[in-house]
Amino acid sequence: MTKVLQKYYIGFIVIISTIFVAILLSVPFLHKVNTFFTDLLQGETPVRGEIVIIGIDDATLQGGHPWPWPRETTASLVSRIAQDDPRVIGIDILFIDSRSGDETLSAALLNAGVPIVVSTKVQDDALYLSKFSGNNIVPGVVNVSTDVDGKVRTIYSKFTSASGCVESFSKALYTLYRNPSARECAAAQADAVTPSREFGVSYSRAPFQVISAADVLNNVVEPGTFKNKVVLIGATTSDIASNLSDTFIDIFGNKIPGVFIHAQAVNTLLQNVSFSYVPYWIVTLAVAVAGFVLSLIYKNQRTIVAVATLISSLIAAFIISIVLYEFGVIVPVISIILLLITQYIVTTVVRYLEVQRKNRVISDSFAKYVNPHILNKIIEEPALLKLGGDRRNMTVLFSDIRGFTQLSEKMEPEELVELLNTYLDGMSEVVLMHGGTIDKYIGDAIMAFWNAPVNDSKHALHAVLTALDMTEALKVMNRSMKKGRGLSMGIGINTGDMVVGNVGSKRRFTYTVLGDEVNLASRLEGLTKKYKSAIIVSEQTVKGLGTDLDGKIVFRQLDIVQVKGKENPVAIFEPLRYSHENLELSSTYVKALLAYQQKDFETALELFAQLEDDGPSSVMIERIKHIRNMKEFNGVWVWDEK
Repeated sequence: MTKVLQKYYIGFIVIISTIFVAILLSVPFLHKVNTFFTDLLQGETPVRGEIVIIGIDDATLQGGHPWPWPRETTASLVSRIAQDDPRVIGIDILFIDSRSGDETLSAALLNAGVPIVVSTKVQDDALYLSKFSGNNIVPGVVNVSTDVDGKVRTIYSKFTSASGCVESFSKALYTLYRNPSARECAAAQADAVTPSREFGVSYSRAPFQVISAADVLNNVVEPGTFKNKVVLIGATTSDIASNLSDTFIDIFGNKIPGVFIHAQAVNTLLQNVSFSYVPYWIVTLAVAVAGFVLSLIYKNQRTIVAVATLISSLIAAFIISIVLYEFGVIVPVISIILLLITQYIVTTVVRYLEVQRKNRVISDSFAKYVNPHILNKIIEEPALLKLGGDRRNMTVLFSDIRGFTQLSEKMEPEELVELLNTYLDGMSEVVLMHGGTIDKYIGDAIMAFWNAPVNDSKHALHAVLTALDMTEALKVMNRSMKKGRGLSMGIGINTGDMVVGNVGSKRRFTYTVLGDEVNLASRLEGLTKKYKSAIIVSEQTVKGLGTDLDGKIVFRQLDIVQVKGKENPVAIFEPLRYSHENLELSSTYVKALLAYQQKDFETALELFAQLEDDGPSSVMIERIKHIRNMKEFNGVWVWDEK
């Protein structure tokens, strides 16, 4: 048994995947995929001349017979049709409640001398019978079955209950047309029913014969028009049909009154072209077995042969489905096509994975030293291994542990290495989670960047979210550490044009970023100590976010500074998690900073003092104490230290 599994394991995988995908394709939302092709084949069935529709149309409503009709009007219409000796009359109007004129209509129905199908309704599985009954009066359920896309493709033959059954409206008309004295169902009472025995409707694009009810009531219809015919009476104007909830969507997507749906169903039965649908589980098993055989071809043959086999099987599926359609059998051909394609893909993928198994072992080992994004890019584009770089707009992040030197003096070397590895591993996971590329570790510092080698249109946002998540991850890490050994860190972020690529020699090189904007990010990381802030980002990074904040981040401008090595001043910001408290913090701080820049130091001190336990505010308070008497102050603070 084990040898069989080893030999045919791809085939077994194909069977399992086929069943799984078939289950996905059988959900109601995707039902229209299965019917798309067979819907296109519909419409060629001819219309039988025996079917006549008496339409309650606009001419009838405007010709002295407004809706709702009194019972006497319906009685008059039935009597005049019955005089012409039709085979059967179907009335697609519900008579459930008692009204004036019931006696007149009942007499007209009983005296018609022909079988009459009266509408019956099923609601909440309960049967609501017509008020009228008699030897020649047969109930017919007008409810139809709608698919998930709203189209009517099938009609129930009958509805059964504990006391008997009731045929559907169209099926009852067909039965009585074939034999006026036939009764397929024993009379059911007004109780719970369940539908049974669906048949598929074969639609016709040809028009049915429609005669205005006004013409019949006004005696302008030629004698013999209804002789030996199946006559259906119903609303053909959308105004009435909509009010009666009697509009449906046919196979062509047209919204039509229900009487036309019943006419299509009767025509289907008279032409003996009704459809049956193959159960989906039978189709799934058949395709799964076929896929098992095809998988052996896909596995052992060249790609061109495998593709040719797939194309041939797809064509065969189309041809078989068309042949079955001509015999009145509908299979979900589109689902079969999708399953066959899935089988090919699964076989190809499994075969590829088998061939690449050894390469994966090498790649997995290599990924321990190189960022997975870079590794994937190198695999896709080997040209990346050449020396050189590209200039592009990117975001770079520097992070560093505060007081790491002092902490290391208190710890054993082994313990220090373990702590550092835990820290770097946790922070690296956050960087990679947000799509960043880790450039290098510099002792306890991390350098990472975004938008290379994989393009990232939201690189500024992802870098800032990384920084916020790193601070949260550090809090979690600190809770698991011994008392007194908690870590703190500073993070600097900048966005701008940088050069990214391989730098080094042909024997040894590294994938990194270079440029003045990279140096600025490093300087900003150093400023976090000066401002007692965990994160500082440049104005360029804030501008690079655009409208991507999405209520995630609040920025407060900390200062305008000139860092060491830079001639032009830059605005620096601190990102905070979006909250009401942080919005108020940012608003108060910005007002204080504006007063500070305008030399209104008293107001600035008052506002900064309102922000208790806020690191940047305490820094600004101390600064103002030293510069409040300076005459030459332009609002830019110069930092000569890194």
